[in-house]
Amino acid sequence: MAQKPLFSSSAALRRCAAIQARIARRPPLVAAGALQVRLRACGNPNCRCAKDPANRHGPYYEWTKLVNKRLVNIRLSSGQAKIVREAIANYKTVKALLASWERISMTILTQRRFSKPR
Repeated sequence: MAQKPLFSSSAALRRCAAIQARIARRPPLVAAGALQVRLRACGNPNCRCAKDPANRHGPYYEWTKLVNKRLVNIRLSSGQAKIVREAIANYKTVKALLASWERISMTILTQRRFSKPR
């Protein structure tokens, strides 16, 4: 004999399954933090950057993130920056999907419409 589903809200469970499938289809890399593009002055008084702030050196890419409760800056190449930018965007998307999944789950769990145990 087939068992009854654990929850009575099948539409909400379908939404949870759809979110789970969307997360599974995301690219494999996720990363927290922020990516910044910086232009720098070198300090040489005869350099172009000393005379004109618009002519500073760069761009330099820095990934800022928390590691063991400390803020860490990691300098990246332009190729690495592109990958990290995509990983950060993916992290934000997955985090938003997880929040939606949790809200739906909490709605189901707090409705107290569980199937009666046999």
